[in-house]
Amino acid sequence: MLPDEPSPPRADDDLAPLLQRIRAREQAALSELYERTSSQVYTTAFNMLRDPNDAEEVVGDVYQQVWEKVESYDPARGRVIAWLLTQAWTRAIDRQRRERRHSRVLHLDSTDMASVPDDTLSSARLIDALDAESAVGKAFDRLSAAQREMVALAFYEDLSHPEIAERTGMAIGTVKSHIRRGLAALRKALGGGRSND
Repeated sequence: MLPDEPSPPRADDDLAPLLQRIRAREQAALSELYERTSSQVYTTAFNMLRDPNDAEEVVGDVYQQVWEKVESYDPARGRVIAWLLTQAWTRAIDRQRRERRHSRVLHLDSTDMASVPDDTLSSARLIDALDAESAVGKAFDRLSAAQREMVALAFYEDLSHPEIAERTGMAIGTVKSHIRRGLAALRKALGGGRSND
């Protein structure tokens, strides 16, 4: 295989051929990918942002990124849907951080941090720790392909362990193990503790 030649698509990923067509600049393929996956991308963004308009903007950003940088998808690192949902998640975090910083600047003098609930502080610390695409992207890159896929299915698609096992054909114990190790690795990469695996 030549150095700049894309990896072959995963045999079990029925969305991969659409990306090959998008690489050939077929707009119809982008439309089909959007039709088949945009509801999941929207759900991921909405679950993070809780605002329909913001979630729709994230969806638009994700598919623009697909069109402009389709070559950044690597089939060896996971399925197309996991790639799309990771992009949605990182862009939603980006948006949260921007809004939080803007709000902090506007209300810096009027906010009494002692009156802010602990869960809000935890969310704020988490958003800072994730550091949008840089930290999340790097942390996700450190996971194995199986861990990325399991974490994406569990948290982006909100599937239960039995549903993931059914979709992937893996044993439920294997699914749980990949998710547990993946989350431990993410925590370690994001400075939230150390992994024992």
